[in-house]
Amino acid sequence: MRAGFLTGVRAVEIRKIPDARSEHSDEAIIRVAPVRLCGTDLELYHGTSNYLRNKRTTCPHLFGHEWIGTIEIPLEISQGKHLKPGAIVTENTMIACLPGDPCRSGHKNLCERLREVGLYGHPGTAAELLTIPAHTLTVIDEEADAVPHPEYVLIEPPTRRQSLDHGMRNDCSRPWCSCSIPLMSKSSTRQRHLGVPGVGIRETS
Repeated sequence: MRAGFLTGVRAVEIRKIPDARSEHSDEAIIRVAPVRLCGTDLELYHGTSNYLRNKRTTCPHLFGHEWIGTIEIPLEISQGKHLKPGAIVTENTMIACLPGDPCRSGHKNLCERLREVGLYGHPGTAAELLTIPAHTLTVIDEEADAVPHPEYVLIEPPTRRQSLDHGMRNDCSRPWCSCSIPLMSKSSTRQRHLGVPGVGIRETS
């Protein structure tokens, strides 16, 4: 499969690597659709990221952590029955271990074995295929005609959980970025319609 790698400061390459494969029964294989470039990705690209400074991330680095995609191969275990082939999904970028004490008590952010997709401990999403644990996935649309609309990638998982429900398909009304600063917002959108304009980045001196 093809994947995007940061190979140095302001240097990106498309490389051919082995297809993503599931090594554990609780993992699904996702065919990635749009991937959004976050401010964190830009810091990696410009070489100013703390992840690079503290060496949690090194080059070459498969980047990307904000994405949507389609389930290509579902889980092999019963816990993944709700994850159907063809369903449109995204994930929480933080992958907790689950068995540890903080995870069991509901404090996954304190997990000592925490991994962050596309930053440290787990490959990024700028690739054709992605392997991801089921407990991180959020289903956006599981209808037979589901389409991974590019606009979906602007909606962070915490927002999706609040604004999507089973009876309101394609209703993404609060496009806020949980990374710290909202990229954009639209105060009102029609239900069952995604009205999100494009977002550009302008560098200033």
